Amino acid sequence: MLSPPQSNKESHMRHSPMKPPPPTPPPPSPPSPQLQPPSPPPPARPSTPIC
Repeated sequence: MLSPPQSNKESHMRHSPMKPPPPTPPPPSPPSPQLQPPSPPPPARPSTPIC
């Protein structure tokens, strides 16, 4: 009835069908803007100073 100490955990997990399934990994999140390369700045107009 008692399983060996070394495989007690594995045996218990293997023989417990009522145990809920492991949590599924979250879906791959969309690439965050920080990981994406910075978008090029808008073309500076020579007539409009950017101060």
